[in-house]
Amino acid sequence: MIRPVLVDYNGIAFPADDDDAAALHAVLLKTIRNPFKPDHVQPLAGEPVLVMSINHGRRAAGVAYRFDVRSPPPGTVYRVGNRLTDEPYVLLSIRHMVVGTR
Repeated sequence: MIRPVLVDYNGIAFPADDDDAAALHAVLLKTIRNPFKPDHVQPLAGEPVLVMSINHGRRAAGVAYRFDVRSPPPGTVYRVGNRLTDEPYVLLSIRHMVVGTR
């Protein structure tokens, strides 16, 4: 079953450069499509985080994240596509995003 994925950016802003932003969007899309299979696990600020990375054009981008499968509060429904649901969803909590030139 494919679960809906919600992303919490924790106040992290995207860069102003279009190529940098495109690389971060690409790695976020890769993460959203398969949050349970990261490229590797690495400690960051004393906690293990999942890391996903990608090469996009002349940029390399990565995100460090954690995920949790949550259920909405009882009686709460939300929209996925054209249907209402109360199924559990995946919450991605982005801890760090980085992008650089290759």
